[in-house]
Amino acid sequence: MLIFSVKNLLNQFTGAKEEYPLFETLAEIFPQEKSGIRLKSPLTGHLVLRKLPEHSVGVECYDVEISVLLSCSLCLKEYRERIFIDHFEGEFYLSPPQGREIAEQYFTIDKKKLEIDLSEIIRQTLLLHFPVFPVCSKSCKGLCPHCGKDLNTETCEDAHRLEKKENPFSILKEI
Repeated sequence: MLIFSVKNLLNQFTGAKEEYPLFETLAEIFPQEKSGIRLKSPLTGHLVLRKLPEHSVGVECYDVEISVLLSCSLCLKEYRERIFIDHFEGEFYLSPPQGREIAEQYFTIDKKKLEIDLSEIIRQTLLLHFPVFPVCSKSCKGLCPHCGKDLNTETCEDAHRLEKKENPFSILKEI
């Protein structure tokens, strides 16, 4: 679980830090039946918790890595994608920060247990690093738009016909 006690850290001086290795399966953050995301490796990385002023805790994560199974947007085949995040940060507050707009999101420390749950900040950060247009390789040719054959493994007459089609802008070369 991604829950860490900050009880000792909050009693220390500003700037004090605690470090932890990250190794989590994340099945509770990304349940496959709800999210559609298929995890292929545990999340790994390095976590630093740092005491900040005003009873807040800074979270720094380094070298965060996970592998997921995605579908290529061009050929629809599944492939393994490595998601690597070299560094991200966040802050957890014991009470809502002063002077911040309500729309701005912040994370809170559980006041009873003096714990922080990193699940949501890690989930959001990982989702921001997913490819918008997942492609299995740079050379993927995709599917034929007419017959649906995978152009990476076979050819079709439709593909040849499309290649031979004259460029409608070729007349501009004569001007």
